[in-house]
Amino acid sequence: MLLCGSVLLGVRVLASADDTVAVWGVRTALTRGQELSAADLVPVRVRFTEEADADRYVAAADDLSDGLLLIRDVGAGELLPRAALDGEADLALVEVPLSVEPAGIPSSVGVGSRVDVWVAPPAGGTAGDRPEDAVRVLTDVAVIADGSAAASSTGFGGETRPVVVGVPPSAQRDLPSVLARVTGGTIVLVRRQG
Repeated sequence: MLLCGSVLLGVRVLASADDTVAVWGVRTALTRGQELSAADLVPVRVRFTEEADADRYVAAADDLSDGLLLIRDVGAGELLPRAALDGEADLALVEVPLSVEPAGIPSSVGVGSRVDVWVAPPAGGTAGDRPEDAVRVLTDVAVIADGSAAASSTGFGGETRPVVVGVPPSAQRDLPSVLARVTGGTIVLVRRQG
């Protein structure tokens, strides 16, 4: 009788081991507006108590198309929720290239960072320019490309760092004035935490 009980218990344990499903987990922290790539993901086997819970996450068997954008931050080690993906790319980010002097960008800023873009008057500007004339031209935008390895010479003995930020539709109407300011001043990126 004890032997039969042990066999039944073993069969039950083995049967329950098949209740796991493979879903995508995230290797490193990703931020809203960042494009998802296969290198960002790792399959994770998880046992959900309800099928509805499993449906909230992207199954590892799902084919993820190129160009998927995150519409919210996803932490390192977190399972990838369907709600974090924008499959239709309706965020419609516009890529805005910036050329930032080394002193104008924290070393911790890279792809996925959230930043505010400020423009200060150029060094040696007109007499009416004061430090308090710095203007925030973009708020809480994602860095979607960082050319720190490809810094280029400005021709004045300095280097600049090319950075591309993703501007959401809500801020795109201001692009003409943003572009006018960034081409006529000194760009400073301020990293947002959280």
